[in-house]
Amino acid sequence: MQPSKPLERREEALELARRSCWDNVVRGRFKYLRVSVHEGRVRVSCPTRISQRALTRFIEENLEKVASWMCMQKAQLESRRNANPLSAHLCDGGRVAYEGKVLRLRCVPNIARTQQSADELLVRAEATASAEEIAAVVQKWLKERFAERLSERVSFWADKTGLHPKKVSISNAKKQWGSCTRQGAIRLSWRLICLPVAALDYVIVHELVHLRHFDHSSAFWNDVQTIYPETPSVRRYLKTVRASDLF
Repeated sequence: MQPSKPLERREEALELARRSCWDNVVRGRFKYLRVSVHEGRVRVSCPTRISQRALTRFIEENLEKVASWMCMQKAQLESRRNANPLSAHLCDGGRVAYEGKVLRLRCVPNIARTQQSADELLVRAEATASAEEIAAVVQKWLKERFAERLSERVSFWADKTGLHPKKVSISNAKKQWGSCTRQGAIRLSWRLICLPVAALDYVIVHELVHLRHFDHSSAFWNDVQTIYPETPSVRRYLKTVRASDLF
């Protein structure tokens, strides 16, 4: 007798939870064994004194709970993404955000390269291409556009402020729009290309001012707002956006 579909799905969910736990074990100076799931990502915090046998037992005892959390958070993430008009839907007829505008995706297999029109992005792919295949093409195009825009806007603001970073690079960050090191290196998430240009300008100014104030003191914020008066409104906007939801 063949197992029922619900039973198969349950076993698949438990196996995914098991692999996710083992792939994300972090040993360190923790007081207790602990498992957590945040936005679908599992973390098992394991004290160094805990044996492999005890760790195995702990993971197996918590599999049902972890699988339930992962399933619930996946549904919440999908619901949130569906409600966000700027989130990417990577399929023929889907969508992607570019500089705050929503472009409709069209898969056209016989074009030479990705092309943008007023409200569409033509992608060199079959209409039946997988989300992963379309994502690779679209992400490449977005990163290329971001590199062009980033060079232009950093040069503009560096000249205007007199604050010149030693290095500017593109990051894949989903939690930080930008960062600045004490050595003068600035990194900016390519996902900023999905947002209005004002968001990119604000983040660039924010990181450039860190070259002068390596903190978030009142002097830092005074400088940021003096240079970029739209700071309050853009900051409020960015609080409503999750980079991980965009792409």
